[in-house]
Amino acid sequence: MSRMEYNYNEESLHSTVSEVVSLWNTSLGSHFPLEERLYRQQALFKKQNSALFVARRKVARQKVAQRKREEGQMVGAALARIDATFAGAKEAARERASRLTGYVSFVVVSPDERGKGIGTELLSLAELWCKGQGAQTVRLGSDYPHFFPGVPVSIPPQESSLMGGAPFSEDVRMSEFFAKKGYRADWTEYDLIADLQKIDLGNSPSEVFAQPDYHFSLCSDELRPATLEFLSTSFPGRWYQEMVDGFENGLQNEDVALAVQNDSEKVVGFARIGSRASTHLCPGLFWRGLLGPNSGALGPIGVDSSCRGKGLGLALLRASLSELKRRGVDLTVIDWTDLVGFYGKLGFRPWKAYLGMSKQL
Repeated sequence: MSRMEYNYNEESLHSTVSEVVSLWNTSLGSHFPLEERLYRQQALFKKQNSALFVARRKVARQKVAQRKREEGQMVGAALARIDATFAGAKEAARERASRLTGYVSFVVVSPDERGKGIGTELLSLAELWCKGQGAQTVRLGSDYPHFFPGVPVSIPPQESSLMGGAPFSEDVRMSEFFAKKGYRADWTEYDLIADLQKIDLGNSPSEVFAQPDYHFSLCSDELRPATLEFLSTSFPGRWYQEMVDGFENGLQNEDVALAVQNDSEKVVGFARIGSRASTHLCPGLFWRGLLGPNSGALGPIGVDSSCRGKGLGLALLRASLSELKRRGVDLTVIDWTDLVGFYGKLGFRPWKAYLGMSKQL
């Protein structure tokens, strides 16, 4: 088929859920198996200004009766977003606050229809939409809420995952495709993985934490205000908003680990954790279909700047992982980080990698 044999339109996110999920899994499911639950959580986010562009096969009118089942089959999809509120630290360092950033959350094309200009057309429509919204820059991934930190790329064999899977086979094609469309590479981020059952994490989270003047605690209804106050001051922007939106959408108290000052009950550190029992999927569990029944996740994690250099961050990390291990978690993912060496000290190593890419419109 030629490009003229496809229809390209903006379509409703809500009415196309099952089609997009099916297309995604046909295209990327072996490495990024998408659950409908996750797609609804991330793509149908009410606070985001977004547009879904879809490519469908055209069917000749005289053949509609004979080919009714194939009429309008979705063969490609791209999600575009605009957001100037939750720019991450790396974006903020490069862009003025007054400049809107557009995001292409994903572009997926059916394997049988590649090489026919579908991805090019969908990307162009996404870029034009972003520009029409006032964006001066477009980023690939890293949107809020995101599916990918950037463009998925392969990890060298010496850093291969615990899962022993094949390298991501689409990485060269994807990164080269976007490079030809004018996108430049900015950074590389990783999802890291480790088996907690092979790490010594003490007998309990509190024992592992063991910091003078501070104690480890899971969040509670009473601690939620202090937690959000800490985040608004220490990590304003994306991390704060993620927790606000998370609590509003089912994030459980037990999935937020805290470092709390003894005398004042002031929250000075936090870590988001999750397991198969979590009601709200955190990023480390996005691709849990690859991880087995006892998988878990950690991230983001951070402590107040006034408390750094005391070992509090590492203590909170170990205590949070100890809590996951207490719940029976084995394979655990720490998502979207470049601190490979730091987490490597605890046995984490790269599992997936992403190339940050952007383009000036």
